[in-house]
Order: sequence, then structure tokens, then C-alpha cells
Amino acid sequence: MFDILNQVETNISPMFKIFGTNVPNRTYIEWGNVLINIMIGLSFSFSIVGLAMSMVLYVLSGGNPDKTKTAWSAFIYSVIAGCLTVGLVAIRWMIYRVIGYVPDEL
Repeated sequence: MFDILNQVETNISPMFKIFGTNVPNRTYIEWGNVLINIMIGLSFSFSIVGLAMSMVLYVLSGGNPDKTKTAWSAFIYSVIAGCLTVGLVAIRWMIYRVIGYVPDEL
């Protein structure tokens, strides 16, 4: 039972032990995967916020053609951002299959 603690201790990078944090030792591909996941999450979140903002702009336009056009263009840009994000997820998985990398999350 206590051998598990020793195994965890050996998997921690020495650089992070100096700073007092317990960050696991990862390869460059794994750190890249973490960075890509963060960027994809932010991108999709911004597209959702943009969709909500465009809906609010449309409701507040009050029939004004200029404001309606602004709301519609914000909606289109948000949908394009969401589609690009989903496309980037697909491209990421294609690249992973080509290089033979299988993330631990599966």
C-alpha cells in the first residue's frame, strides 16, 4: 500500500520539486496536448459567448437595420469560429493517428 507513494514520488520532475509543486513529469507531446486542449477550450468558449452576444444584440436592435446587420455579422463570425474549432479538433486527432500517439485520456 505504501509503495504507491514511492512510485508517485519518482514520477515527479525534479525541477518542479524545487518550486514545491507536484507536477507530473510529462513528455513534450503531452504538454503540447495540454496546451492545445486549453486553446481549443478557450476558442469554443469565445464562440459561445459571441453567439450569446449576437443574440442579445439582435433582440436589442429594435428593428434598426444597421443594428440588425451588426448582430447578424456577429452571429456569422461566432458560428464560423465554432466550426473552425470543431475542425481543429478533427485535424488534431488526424495528426495524432498519423504519428501514432494515443493520449492517456482515452
